[in-house]
Amino acid sequence: VAHQQSWHGVMALDHLLGFPIPSLLDKAISARSGVLNVLIARRNSWHGRVLLNLDQLVGSCASSNASTWRLRCTARSLGEMPLVQVVRLMRRTDVFVSMHGADLINGMHMLPGRAVLEIVNHGLHLANDQPPWYFLNCFWMHFTPTFVHKRLILPNPFQNRVPSVSEAWNRDSELPLDLFHDALKSVILRDDRNQLLGVPKHNLTRIEYIGYCAVTSTEGDCQHGNSGYWSKPRAMDECVSACRACDRCNFVSFSFAHKDCSWYHNCSLDKLVVYDNEG
Repeated sequence: VAHQQSWHGVMALDHLLGFPIPSLLDKAISARSGVLNVLIARRNSWHGRVLLNLDQLVGSCASSNASTWRLRCTARSLGEMPLVQVVRLMRRTDVFVSMHGADLINGMHMLPGRAVLEIVNHGLHLANDQPPWYFLNCFWMHFTPTFVHKRLILPNPFQNRVPSVSEAWNRDSELPLDLFHDALKSVILRDDRNQLLGVPKHNLTRIEYIGYCAVTSTEGDCQHGNSGYWSKPRAMDECVSACRACDRCNFVSFSFAHKDCSWYHNCSLDKLVVYDNEG
């Protein structure tokens, strides 16, 4: 059972609890235009996976400049609530935010078109459903296409290595405010980004790939922009140094042939553009 079949199964359960079955034709991102009700799962478990800055995330919504939308953010411990209360709460939720794990399945009780932000510890995203981690993509399979599903990959907490999958699984972490609000804007804009990567400046690591993220045409805005290019850097090291000085830069691509240093705030590393004749 996957995709819309999963949603129909959950709606049948909700109907037994006295809730009406909504239509899949209802694909609005929120119930009230201009207001986004954001629910963040509060995890209380000895296993870990606790959001250490949860209260900060909730408080940041009051001052957010996420487009023209007003954010209403709350945090609840869903595992301590009766199922009827969970369903009632989820049906009033527009965006559900949770660390990876079983809490995410509560998002299936939302109305069609709403969004789920799955927070993933850095390192765990590299498991690629290999044993014994077959379940890592199960939430994507259940949520889409009924809901918007976006995976937020937390910054690497180490400077010189990538954590193993097993140590990343239950690690307590913080969700950077810029990554959180960038994801909410992505939901509001309904863009096609399904994976957002957070990279703190002090932990910016150099991992090289062949290709580039997207075409850039202007220098861009290091305070508010999403991409741009610099013509002064003449080597990769200079390009990386320029990125470190740019608040919005998390990724760079450098062309030796064109002496072009392009920067990006977000980049899908599995969808890089590659040209054989590129230097």
